[in-house]
Amino acid sequence: MAITLLAVVGYTYRLDMQKLADRLLEEHAAGNNLSAQGSYPPLAQAAPATAPDAKPSGDRIAKELATGHDPSTQTSRPSPESFKTAESQKSPEAPNGPKSASNFVDSGSHYYNQQEYDKAIADYSEAIRFDPSDAATFSYRGKSYDALQKYDKAIADYTEAIRLDPNYAFAFYHRGIAYYHKKDFDRAIADYTQAIRLEPNYALAFYNRGIAKRSKGDPAGGEADIKAATAIDPNVVPPESKPGVPPVKIKTGIVRRKAKGNLVAQLKIEADANDYAIKLVDKKSSTEVLMFLVAANQTFETKVPLGTYRILAATGSVWYGEELLFGASTRYLVLQQLGGEDEFQFTFKNHTYYGHDLHLRPALDGTLSSVPTTSNEFQQR
Repeated sequence: MAITLLAVVGYTYRLDMQKLADRLLEEHAAGNNLSAQGSYPPLAQAAPATAPDAKPSGDRIAKELATGHDPSTQTSRPSPESFKTAESQKSPEAPNGPKSASNFVDSGSHYYNQQEYDKAIADYSEAIRFDPSDAATFSYRGKSYDALQKYDKAIADYTEAIRLDPNYAFAFYHRGIAYYHKKDFDRAIADYTQAIRLEPNYALAFYNRGIAKRSKGDPAGGEADIKAATAIDPNVVPPESKPGVPPVKIKTGIVRRKAKGNLVAQLKIEADANDYAIKLVDKKSSTEVLMFLVAANQTFETKVPLGTYRILAATGSVWYGEELLFGASTRYLVLQQLGGEDEFQFTFKNHTYYGHDLHLRPALDGTLSSVPTTSNEFQQR
């Protein structure tokens, strides 16, 4: 009896189009778990919730401390925890008394801290209307756009901040993160490099440049940058990658199979340049049927019982094993077919088994997208 696959033409990687999940970096306990992140890397695609030794000086640092946007506490994803200064906890009813740019910035920072990013953007926009010459406000609004996965708008704001202040390392660093989320690794690396030129002890910029180099296929260069970052700040590396919880080489294959029924319908998944942990979940009961790993640029193929399933994925920069997944850089996704359906049917019709052949690569004619999900949804069994 013939086995026929339902050919899915390609995986439209929405990360590059602002719709994919890289805000999927769920907010970690330290404020860094992207979209997407990150993740952003997660950005990871990840960066730690620690501080570079070097900070912008003078009025800039005073302004950023006052608004809760302290560049010495930034992560690769905007971290609400890093914004919880006394000043950023002000009432959200921004301008009490005369309206001013600084009052709107204070209010925007409060909303950002509450993860109400649309309101933060509205207030930062008002601040810009009052004072369109302040580079920091454009950078803050850019971080809010980044949190909403509106990476092109974030990049536009960071670019304007840089135009207003060409020595603004903070803006170069965060524009690099936005480019990373779009998988434009060359531009990400260039921006991290410029941030380092301006602030030679910018540990986070070294660390994220190392992550970007590894993602681009330069592991040696990546490790050199991460080593440089740890020389500046030993705490810059996420705790899960420290000795005792070492990274693990991901191997394509089945982690566990809980399927009940005959294994007859084909499932094939081809990874792009990222590693993936993938789960097949029964649509009706929400129970896990299968978990497997697909290493970067490899293909996994198996057979599953007939049924209707959802496909959940986790991805990130470094694999630490089944418990930690990709650590702080982990991003969680739900795959969808064209039209937004998040179910994949494995059926038997006309003496033929129908399955799915999924390619997790950018494609203009792709028929897949994804949306963010939570770690709880991915982890449940």
